[in-house]
Amino acid sequence: MAHAALHRLRQVLSNVVALQEEFASSATHHHPDDIGYDREFALREALAQHFPEAVLLHRPSIADEESDKGYGMPDIAFASREVQPHRVLRNGRLYIDPRAVHCTVEVKSTLDGKELKSALAEVSRAQGAFRRRVGEDHFEFREAGSPLPYFPTQGGVFAFRSKLKLSTIAERVTEWTRGRPPELWPRFVTVLDRGHIMWCDRETGGARPWPAADSVLMMWEHRPPETDPTDPLVAMITQLDWMAQAWHVPGTWPGLRPLRLPHGLRVGIPVRPDGVPAPPDAKCEHLCANCHEFGRMTFDAQLRQDEAPTV
Repeated sequence: MAHAALHRLRQVLSNVVALQEEFASSATHHHPDDIGYDREFALREALAQHFPEAVLLHRPSIADEESDKGYGMPDIAFASREVQPHRVLRNGRLYIDPRAVHCTVEVKSTLDGKELKSALAEVSRAQGAFRRRVGEDHFEFREAGSPLPYFPTQGGVFAFRSKLKLSTIAERVTEWTRGRPPELWPRFVTVLDRGHIMWCDRETGGARPWPAADSVLMMWEHRPPETDPTDPLVAMITQLDWMAQAWHVPGTWPGLRPLRLPHGLRVGIPVRPDGVPAPPDAKCEHLCANCHEFGRMTFDAQLRQDEAPTV
């Protein structure tokens, strides 16, 4: 068991190094799209190691199989093996139905205000897709508005670099969400050289896998590996791991079983907005990854609070 945990630790940290090396090596490409393609694929490969039960697709087109309505072409999509792509063109272009898409990730090389706004628009486009049912099981998910008969698609943003501070990114995301329902809000923003941002409960300060109307943004500071083995990629994988417990194709259950990160691998120091308290029962100052001391309730309790699922 200890050997397996050590292997997983080395694997995660090697993914960080690989992404940093890919960022440097791909900069020699002459065409901007080649640069973006290689960097997106590098992140896809890193995430695929942790989610062996999911199908990770690179630049698929999301389109409703019956209406043919499109919902964008995300850089990376976590898809289910239970629903096959409904159309593959001779040039290799892939169309997949929204019911098969669990989560999407928009990948940016250097995140600025314009790129952030563009990425948030793409994330919300995929999250706004109606997910048709493939089974008879009844399910109800509620975030803020009317209950949905399916667990909605989720999404976030990953960037290698940013000219913006984490606090500035959090402010820009908050501004973008005004007037939009929480179902369309991004679940996270991760910047490899800065940190990871997600939502927390305004009253308790506990982290949330997905936002609600009363959520506010929190963040983790990135500490250099030589002083503390933390990295924003670890925080991102930890949140995806948490979210993946609920991913399922509409009409089916249960969700995915991702590989667990080893105990003691830290995701960084949480920084909460002014006036938001730290959880009184927090046992780990640095929020250890996947050790169930993530500054949160258990997943079942979180679902009960969100009034989902109901059968």
